[in-house]
Amino acid sequence: MKKIILLSLYLIFINSACIAADNENQYITNIDEVDKTIEIFFNSMQSGDVKKSYEMLTDNYKKLFEKKYGMNYLEAYGDEAYQAETHAHRFVVLEKKLENNAIYITAEYYLKSSDSPDEDEKKVFIIKIIKLKNKFMIDDIIYQE
Repeated sequence: MKKIILLSLYLIFINSACIAADNENQYITNIDEVDKTIEIFFNSMQSGDVKKSYEMLTDNYKKLFEKKYGMNYLEAYGDEAYQAETHAHRFVVLEKKLENNAIYITAEYYLKSSDSPDEDEKKVFIIKIIKLKNKFMIDDIIYQE
């Protein structure tokens, strides 16, 4: 009888943990759901609204960014001199794919180069987007060389 009660409690605990985890990281059913999030993120980057793009980042990515670059996202991109020097003015989505309950967006972005103002510098990055608490959040940004 004790084993049955313990097993029942264990199953209730596991079920509760699964429900809690499911509420945190939700399933993405339609890849096009993320288009508005990408548009807002790109617009915030183009306009220099670093606080808006910062709000779209997961806590996980904020910590990874700080660990990798030694400063937080707002410090890195909030500097007006940095924004004036390297301003992304155009984004082009190359690919969207759904993998492991995350959407990966591959995009090109073009920077106005201070070295040669007539030429744009093209870069490629991949943005990983997940759904947390009914909101799409950016969980990683991988810059390609």
